[in-house]
Amino acid sequence: MRICFVTPLPPPFGGISNWATQVVKFFEVGGEVEVETVNIAPEWKSVHQRSKIVRSIGGGLQLFRDYFRFLKKIKNSDCCHLASSGSLAMIRDFMIAKACNSRKVPLVYHMHFGRIPEIEKHNTMEWKLFRLVSSKCAAVVVLDEDSRKVVAAEFNNKIVVKLPNPIDLSPIDVKAVKKQVVFIGWVLKSKGVEDLLDAWARLDDAEWTLTIVGPGDETYVSGLLERYAGPRIDYRGELPHDKAIDVLRESAILTLPSHSEGFPMVVLEAMMLGKPVIASSVGGIPEMLSSGAGLLVEPKNIDDLVANFKIMINNETQRNQMGIAGRQKVEREYQTSVVMSDLKNIWEMISNK
Repeated sequence: MRICFVTPLPPPFGGISNWATQVVKFFEVGGEVEVETVNIAPEWKSVHQRSKIVRSIGGGLQLFRDYFRFLKKIKNSDCCHLASSGSLAMIRDFMIAKACNSRKVPLVYHMHFGRIPEIEKHNTMEWKLFRLVSSKCAAVVVLDEDSRKVVAAEFNNKIVVKLPNPIDLSPIDVKAVKKQVVFIGWVLKSKGVEDLLDAWARLDDAEWTLTIVGPGDETYVSGLLERYAGPRIDYRGELPHDKAIDVLRESAILTLPSHSEGFPMVVLEAMMLGKPVIASSVGGIPEMLSSGAGLLVEPKNIDDLVANFKIMINNETQRNQMGIAGRQKVEREYQTSVVMSDLKNIWEMISNK
């Protein structure tokens, strides 16, 4: 079976690109599935540029490049798998879906964000574009159950599947951990970084440190560090993935107070390492932590964040119990072999139609 796999690949490292790397590496072994990649990662801008104007101009230039790359590789494919983060990228997604239809190549449309219920509720332009692209697909894959219900209700004649991100298991490192809370991700307002720093400033435990790992615009980051200067904040900047995992491994708690998320890999990585999590109740995070692997906070609610930091920092027993619960859930539901088997089943279902 030959799959045309349209997805971002590293660099930069991020949720979708990390997931895509796992898919490619997994199916390299065995030979039953040939995965032909079309890399749609943005190459026209710095990874820190996030304004709509920049994304519109750069995205328009890249759209045609990606599309012609795709046309070269779609030939002789049994199906196409398109990984998307939505928004303006759906214009490209529509062009790819049309091309698949005209060549009678079935398409899997894989949405890597958790805001589908929200955009459907408000009938946004993004929802209208999503409906348009999905109408031309054989299957739609989403990250969480709420999204699956919304899409299944809209398209009762299509295959709609909830598929979590996978993770390779590694042994839990039993070395001593620091009294350290770590944030790993883009240093952006939408990731809740300012909420996090506001909350941390209200905590008075001098033994604990907040460590921030991730890329960010230099001017923005320097402004944050000046505004929230203090010995209990350690900004490491962008690190290679293995080095970021080393920081997570030595930390006691992971926090991710994002305003919006899909199925964040860093939460999976923390659970795999037996680390408790404090994260926003957005996207797939409530399902991920549903076994008692962490504490949920309301996005943009600094009081809630402060209260949950105090609960977890002051209770080592609870932290240990949450870490064990998270590791067990990963072993049951998110192992790479389990998720990849489900992904292969989707490809086989639509390829045989």
